[in-house]
Amino acid sequence: MIRAAVSRLLRMEEQMSDSLTPREEVSLDLTRDEVHMLVYGLKDWSGPTDCTESLSRAFGFDGLDDFLAAGDRIANAISRREPLTVRDWTRALLATEVGWVSRVVGYSDEWDSIHAWTDEKSLQVLRSLQRKVPYDRSSVDR
Repeated sequence: MIRAAVSRLLRMEEQMSDSLTPREEVSLDLTRDEVHMLVYGLKDWSGPTDCTESLSRAFGFDGLDDFLAAGDRIANAISRREPLTVRDWTRALLATEVGWVSRVVGYSDEWDSIHAWTDEKSLQVLRSLQRKVPYDRSSVDR
């Protein structure tokens, strides 16, 4: 019964994301921790770890300069709890996922010491974001 309910919820979330266009603006009701994770998931790329040109393109940006400028704009908008386009939400979530989890290109070993969060708390917040944030694969599949 619980699995069926979760499956229905996931299908509804996919349909919600599928029905939105990349340029459509969406406001999200995020917790303080979710805001923190997304903001620093973007800003830490110019801090404890360095993004590359190709990685910034994989995140859906036009290049490293665009990632640093647009990433800062997106992070500031998230901090102010402003609506963002589905495209910007997608790029923020992907950059956060890779930065937090990846040891190869991210800062996975440093996240807990920088942000004073355990892996358990971080994963809980990330999973919550993955359920809330609308996404559009075409925004990063270029």
